[in-house]
Amino acid sequence: MDEMGLEPMLLLGMRLGEGSGCPLAFEVLDAACAIINDMATFDEAGIDDGYLDEIREGDKFAVEGAQ
Repeated sequence: MDEMGLEPMLLLGMRLGEGSGCPLAFEVLDAACAIINDMATFDEAGIDDGYLDEIREGDKFAVEGAQ
C-alpha cells in the first residue's frame, strides 16, 4: 500500500498483512450497495417530508454572527 501511495480502507492494527481487512471491506461495500439499491424514497415509504421545507429554503449552514 505504501508503494502505491494508498491507505487501507480499514486500518485494524492486527499486524496480519494488508489482506486481513479485505473480507470485512467486501461486506461493508456489499452493505453500502444494498442500501443504495434497495432503500425506499420518502414517497415510497409514505414518509411526510414537509418538515424538510424549512431546511431547503435559504442557507441553513451559515453561522449567525459570523463575518
